[in-house]
Order: sequence, then structure tokens, then C-alpha cells
Amino acid sequence: MNNIAPLTLWQKRQAVLLYKFSSLDYLKEMQLALNELIAYVDKLLDLAKKQGRDKVLVSYEWGNRNTSENWANNAWPFLKDFQLTTARQIAERNNHKYSITGFNQFHRGISEFSTNWASTEEEANIEKYIKRISIFCKYIDLTLDKFSTSSRWNDFTLYKAWLHFENHYFKLPRIKIREDIMADTNTVPPKSGVYFSATDSNAALQFSWAAGPHGKVLPGRTFNQLGMAALDYTGRDGLWSDGEKMLQFVMLNKNNTLLKEDAFYSDSKTPVLAPSLVARNAFATCNGKWIHVELVDGEYEDDEGPNDHQSANLVKLSGGEICKIPGYYFTPARANLRQLFNIGEVLPNFESDYGVTIWQWDANQ
Repeated sequence: MNNIAPLTLWQKRQAVLLYKFSSLDYLKEMQLALNELIAYVDKLLDLAKKQGRDKVLVSYEWGNRNTSENWANNAWPFLKDFQLTTARQIAERNNHKYSITGFNQFHRGISEFSTNWASTEEEANIEKYIKRISIFCKYIDLTLDKFSTSSRWNDFTLYKAWLHFENHYFKLPRIKIREDIMADTNTVPPKSGVYFSATDSNAALQFSWAAGPHGKVLPGRTFNQLGMAALDYTGRDGLWSDGEKMLQFVMLNKNNTLLKEDAFYSDSKTPVLAPSLVARNAFATCNGKWIHVELVDGEYEDDEGPNDHQSANLVKLSGGEICKIPGYYFTPARANLRQLFNIGEVLPNFESDYGVTIWQWDANQ
């Protein structure tokens, strides 16, 4: 292959995200969250037993359905199986084996059993732990699911993920294109890692692996005609993020068959929901050759993306947050206050009529 175009900034961001979600460190973060849930539930079950809660929960109608004993005997094994599955997957990474998490099986299993033995506050805490785990697992599973007919990532879902993680990256790790490492759609790649389409710059990047038959490169997700029209209308910077412009695009294309036949079309004609409406109907699959890209350890891109100083004037931080973009900030909470913060410093919070102190990056540095 000759004349391969350099990656766009958006493609580089996608690569960084996919390497994060497929990393051993990220899986271990999920494991830590899971272990915290197990420790919390373990203490609750012990407490319920000591307090004798089950004595008042056994009923003629429901038997022991609402008791902690029933949960411990039937729901607890799903939790332990999830823990064992995660430990096995961590061990398998040494052999470059990847797989989706066991979250769906775990969550479906425990949802069948009552937690009425716990207080309202305790139930809310359990749900909070599970929600945190589910976020980890969502990103891992979207990246490693090879049971679908095409990659589960598309431009919109990666955009939403980037919003969640962009503040983690003051600078993007440097991305190196490896034209010597390529794979065709539906084949196992020669090396594990992130791949981009050699022919379609709009195709979402994907992660594939070399060990075993399940790591194959799937058909990618790219824009169909509607998606390309949306991209042309809003531009790269406005696509998905500019709700008003996305709504304008929807209204200009109100007779488009894909949009009209969307089940939520009528309810989605708002600036908040218009991007999702378009995204549900904006993609098609693509095949072809895919080229490997890798992260260069310890090196960073010159173009810093959304956190560079050119666009940092859009950055707002609340008092108590950690500075990730160095420079001068100002706040309406204190007149004429302009303060320099470096990376890692905590921005102060002042008592004022404004409530929480909001710091705005000053464009005039």
C-alpha cells in the first residue's frame, strides 16, 4: 500500500480510547470495582444475619424469597462467578487472549433475586457499585465483542466515549502507523492491537487480536449517505456536538426515509436528541484492508486535540477539581481575580452567591 494518508486527529483519539479499553490496566480497574462490591455485600449479609432480619421477612405467600439467606444461596454465586471469570481473563492476557466481560450474565442472574432484606440506603449503595462496574464493562465489551456481524463501535459511540475520557489526556500519546502490518476484513490479524481502514477515513477504528480465531478484524462501521450528509452539513467539529445544527439537519431532511421510519422520530426533534436520532440511522458496514497502529511509549503528539491551548478557552472547571491544562484562569466568584495554575494543582472553591466556584480558562494567556 502506498500513499497512506496520515491519521486525522479524531482517528488518533479513537486509537487511544481503544487501547485504553483493551488494556490490562483497565480490566484490573474493573476488577477492583468488582472486589469493592463483593466486600460491601459480604458485610451486608453478615450484618443482616446478626440482626436477624430474615425472621420478619419469611412469609406464607413468598416463603424465603425476600431473605438475605435466599440472596446468599442463589444470587451470591453469580457474583463470585463474575469474580472468577475476571481473574481468569486477567491471567489470559499474558497469552494475548481477550474476551468480553461476564457482566451481562452476572447482572441478569442477580436481578432475579430480591434485595428487600437490605435497607433503602443499602440497596442504593449496591446499585451504585454495580453502575460503576457496568461502565467499565460497557467499554471493554464494545471493544472486544467479536460475536457481532460488525464492529460495535461507530463514530457516534466513540464520540460519546471521548467526552467521558477527554480530560484524562492533556496530550495524546504518539500514534505510529505500521504499514507493514495489515489484515483483511474477517481475518485474524498478524499482531494484536488497533486497526484503521486503509480505504475509508470515516470508518471507526477497531481492536483485534492475533491469538485464536475470535480476534478477527470485523467489518467496520462507516457513514452511509445520511451520515455523510450530516458530516458535510455540520463539519467535523459540529457533528454530534452541535445539537442546534444537528436539529437543523434533521428538519432539512425530514422526508428522509431513514429518519421518518425511526421509531422515536417524533420525540427526537430537539437539540438534545437530534444527534442520537441521526446516529441511529447514519451508519453502514465496510470491508477491505486494515492497517495496524501502535502507541509509542513515552512520546506524545504535537497536536493535542481538544485540550490544546487553541481550544482550551472552552474549558471550565469547578472548585476542587484538578488542573489538567496549565495556564491562567478567572472566576466570576471573585472580581478581577486571575490566577495561574499548573497541572496537578487543585483549583480553590470560594464561598459566594455563585454557589460552586467555576474557573474559566483565560484565552488571553
